[in-house]
Amino acid sequence: MRVMSAAVVISTLSVICVRTPASGVADSPNALVALQAKADQAEPRDKCFLYAELVSQMTELAGQQFNGGDSVQASKTLDLIRRYADKIHIDVAEFFPNLRRC
Repeated sequence: MRVMSAAVVISTLSVICVRTPASGVADSPNALVALQAKADQAEPRDKCFLYAELVSQMTELAGQQFNGGDSVQASKTLDLIRRYADKIHIDVAEFFPNLRRC
């Protein structure tokens, strides 16, 4: 279970490194809240993608918070990232029940 969560976080971080720094997370905090609501209410086949997008944007936000000196808020954001990465793992296991677990 931890291996899968770690793999999701690592793959998300690798995607973030390729993205441009100005992807709009800081420009629209309400967009992040809307994405959270959309992901939580999405169809099972769409949840993993939306959660991955959410983790990506939240990771960028946490980086901005750390760079801005707000380590307390950045730590809270990282806790949320971990929760959504866990949700990805759970949803993948439910959507692909025959997938071999590590």
